[in-house]
Amino acid sequence: MTARRVLVVDDDSHVLAVLEKAIGRLGHAVRTADSGERALEIYETDSCGIILTDIAMPGIDGVELIRRLRLAGSRAYIVAIRGGGRTGGSDHLDLALKAGADHAMRKPVSLAELQRTIEQATPE
Repeated sequence: MTARRVLVVDDDSHVLAVLEKAIGRLGHAVRTADSGERALEIYETDSCGIILTDIAMPGIDGVELIRRLRLAGSRAYIVAIRGGGRTGGSDHLDLALKAGADHAMRKPVSLAELQRTIEQATPE
């Protein structure tokens, strides 16, 4: 598998740290952003091939981030991630897919699911 540049976006510092470590262990270069705003700043200078973004964030949420990336012409493979919470998160994941996400996953994300998803986004 080819190493890829992955941008992980989540406002929860614990989730961000866990995903950064897990994706790094898979051999990929990882950048992190704690907000949609920061993700857009990073993407302007470092166009990562894969973006994993939480949906529920203050400010620019994941759905809006996906919309803005697609409007800017981003061809990154975008994965929307969402915790279940009280509403289950299904509607939010559907919105993310309609906004241009390539894949959607529920938290907690298993390492095996994460690896499969990145492999699907990576040319062999």
